[in-house]
Amino acid sequence: MRAGCTGLSWCPDGPIDKGAPPARLIAGARRGPLEDSGGLPGYEDITDALADPSHPDHDEYSAWVADMTGSCQPFDPAFLDIAAVNRTLATLF
Repeated sequence: MRAGCTGLSWCPDGPIDKGAPPARLIAGARRGPLEDSGGLPGYEDITDALADPSHPDHDEYSAWVADMTGSCQPFDPAFLDIAAVNRTLATLF
């Protein structure tokens, strides 16, 4: 293993483990904004509305998020499915 690259699957000089995927998420916190949510400001508006059942847009955003995620489960913006991200990365790279 190259000096300074201990524990990494990639170094500036190239991959250490030729069998390792070229892109992999090791850790993270919170999921990113949903597609078409209006970037970070729009995503913040959506998560605020979802957190407040009395918000005038709560029902609309709840239905939109269910459509976007394919799930009727309550949306948790803090949830990050690292395994799912890595499966997606494996198909892209």
